[in-house]
Amino acid sequence: MTTRRAILLLAILTGLARAASAQEYPKAEISLGYSYLYDDSFDGTDVSGSFPLGWMASVNFNVNSWLGIVADVSGSYKSENTVMDINLDEGFDFSVHGLHGGFRISGHKSQSATPYVQALAGVTRGSVGSSVAGVGVAVSETDFSFQPGLGVIVRLSDSIGIDLGGDYRMVFSEGVTTNEFRAHGGIVFRLGR
Repeated sequence: MTTRRAILLLAILTGLARAASAQEYPKAEISLGYSYLYDDSFDGTDVSGSFPLGWMASVNFNVNSWLGIVADVSGSYKSENTVMDINLDEGFDFSVHGLHGGFRISGHKSQSATPYVQALAGVTRGSVGSSVAGVGVAVSETDFSFQPGLGVIVRLSDSIGIDLGGDYRMVFSEGVTTNEFRAHGGIVFRLGR
């Protein structure tokens, strides 16, 4: 790269940083809402990978107009009946919980909507429980996971909005990677200026 191009690139980046710092943005955004999860570890089995019951909560602390620090928790649930190899028709309760943190890049330029991308890392806990012949049995496993995602916050007012987004979560468990896809939507409380 020539010196002239490097100086031009530095000038453009400086101008963009100044323009971004002039934008108004909330100090924090708290999101609460519904989430739907699909887990591909059930592919090829008699059990669906769809988790139709779920919730999510996140808080994003904006460091500046484009960078935030995010904490995200979620839970997804389902119950299914399946016939076991010993011809017992049993009900199983499945749950997946996630606890993640990381960074979010937001575009606060528009007054009506704020798009964002984020990269989060943390843990995912999968559990299954059942009652066989009146005896409760439960198994759980907690593994490291990486969860990139994107979304948009649609402003309804200066302090309230709607958060719509999606994530792709990779769960790393003893040499096996499980892929999970999450769609979420909820209300956002925008705090501070």
